[in-house]
Amino acid sequence: MLILCAFVAVSYMFLLTTPAAVVQRYTMAWALVCISAGHLYRLLTDYGGYHMDFTTPLMILVQRVTLVGFAVHDGMARKSSELNDDQKTQKLSQVPSVLEYFSYCTNFLTILAGPCATMHQHLCFMEGTNFSAHVSALCVCRVAVSWSDDCLRERSTSMSLLHCSL
Repeated sequence: MLILCAFVAVSYMFLLTTPAAVVQRYTMAWALVCISAGHLYRLLTDYGGYHMDFTTPLMILVQRVTLVGFAVHDGMARKSSELNDDQKTQKLSQVPSVLEYFSYCTNFLTILAGPCATMHQHLCFMEGTNFSAHVSALCVCRVAVSWSDDCLRERSTSMSLLHCSL
């Protein structure tokens, strides 16, 4: 676990200290060096074996770290006219705080298997703007979950999750 925290901490230092025009290159290079070293270590110590060690969550963290690096680059170093619709939605106009970054990278729900959501989707989830709740008038509780327009450009299908009576 210490290796994973150090990986995330060094990645965050790259976001803070590297110019936005090249931050995506440094975070990608750092992520690829770390995952390569992890896999080489695994190859030398447990060739052909199947043990869950730090390399499994490290592969998820590589995706997250590089996603944030590219989102910061898109939001701070590129003009809006150069971005496609998805990049405009997912860009970050400032570097996230330490708490936001670590909560995104070490989210306990998805650290072992994914899915890999973007930092923008995570922030919308943390702020509560990614869903809407509707309560019907007939004493039936119905929660409809859908992404809001400012979190995703297309709405996902709404789904009823719970029916209960008082």
